[in-house]
Amino acid sequence: MSNIGIAGSGNSTADPAYFGACAADNYLSLAADANLDLDRIVELAENSFRASWLTPGRLDGFLREIDDYGAAHRPSGSEIA
Repeated sequence: MSNIGIAGSGNSTADPAYFGACAADNYLSLAADANLDLDRIVELAENSFRASWLTPGRLDGFLREIDDYGAAHRPSGSEIA
């Protein structure tokens, strides 16, 4: 979708305690089911925050955290670790 200008994201409205999954589990499933690499998962996570109502300062903080996570977990080939 990003190649045609659509910012996709990974989101869930499900209650983690009720359905037994959290956002991280959803991203891992999405990566496995759609064969997405770490760079694509990072992009989807960042898009989900960009689509939120966060203030610019808080948004920048979360985007830094996502980038830091991606950098720390990016093995050769950018596979999900």
